Amino acid sequence: MSSDSTLLEGYTSIMACLKADSREIYKILIDEKLPSKKPKALRPLKTKSEKKGIPIEYVNSEILESMATGKTHGGVIALCGERKFISLSSLLEKAEKGYLVYLDGIEDPFNFGQAIRTIYASGADGILLPMRNWMSASATVARASAGASELIPASVISVEDISQIKEKGYKIICSDLTDDAVDHTEADLRFPLLLIVGGEKRGISASVSCLSDATVKISYGREFNQALGAAEAASILAFEIHRQNKKQL
Repeated sequence: MSSDSTLLEGYTSIMACLKADSREIYKILIDEKLPSKKPKALRPLKTKSEKKGIPIEYVNSEILESMATGKTHGGVIALCGERKFISLSSLLEKAEKGYLVYLDGIEDPFNFGQAIRTIYASGADGILLPMRNWMSASATVARASAGASELIPASVISVEDISQIKEKGYKIICSDLTDDAVDHTEADLRFPLLLIVGGEKRGISASVSCLSDATVKISYGREFNQALGAAEAASILAFEIHRQNKKQL
């Protein structure tokens, strides 16, 4: 497990967790000088923490620096439990739009968090993840996603579970640069839809891609035989999905 698996760093990440109840928070540590510098900014955090019975401890900034994995914690760190996931059946029941995204094989936690940030902003009902995923790197992922990784409903599934999603009427759309792939602006990306995005190195696993109904590609402006980063690809595809379905939202 990653060294930041039990931390959330920064006001935005912690407030997102408190709002979504995405994990248990055991204690919040605040730089002892922060209340005098930003008393109003801390008020919502203190109010929500008190309502949930979460203790707050004011500590020396050196303690926070020794614990933090990044430099953007802003003087606030939370000691947490693991991310809570919901079952696939519950997620499908709650999916109002019929818009889910499966993140397959992304190898960097920052890219993973950035991808979730875009997916959440585009209006997705939830994300689906393989058993091995970066949600354990909570501090990095929450910072990179601006708290979206805590806010978006998430379910851990097996490849076999994708068949259950198809039975619910979802189109399974993979992103890849194969010869038979359709330009993403010409593909039918109307809901209900499961978009599958893979990492830039490994891509989408064969066991997943064989279940797709269609493959889409992002056309480039010049010849370039390299994949976009997962976060960039997710951004382009997620907002094309949003554009095509905007009238329905």
